[in-house]
Amino acid sequence: MIALLTGRLGREPAAEEKAAFATQVCTNYSNAAAATALIVGKQQRLELATRFATTKEELQAIEWSDEN
Repeated sequence: MIALLTGRLGREPAAEEKAAFATQVCTNYSNAAAATALIVGKQQRLELATRFATTKEELQAIEWSDEN
């Protein structure tokens, strides 16, 4: 990771820059993990709704939305 930061800066990063970069990497990881969990949860709800739908109308009523 330090090599990546060094490449971006074009010089050896200071300790504060290393710490800030590490914090940003951890934050990005946490945000990506949360977004992935949300998307997977939505996908699983849609899959279950599809499995349990017994009529054409029930299938047509299943929609991907921000509320799902």
